[in-house]
Amino acid sequence: MIDQEERELLARITQQIDRCSAWEHRMARRRRVLGKAATALRLGKRASVVLAEIQAALPEAVITVQNAL
Repeated sequence: MIDQEERELLARITQQIDRCSAWEHRMARRRRVLGKAATALRLGKRASVVLAEIQAALPEAVITVQNAL
């Protein structure tokens, strides 16, 4: 039987594992969206359209395109 200290440690470890899993899920989704966007650009889709699609799929993403001078 585990005591209180071990239960608390187990709870903290489990919480950290859950946070890691959630982060991994977000990163995998971001990778899929960005990979699809890169492919669309390679196939000739306009940058403004691809950027709008990224921003719609990943509102938290901050991606900007600046014109070279």
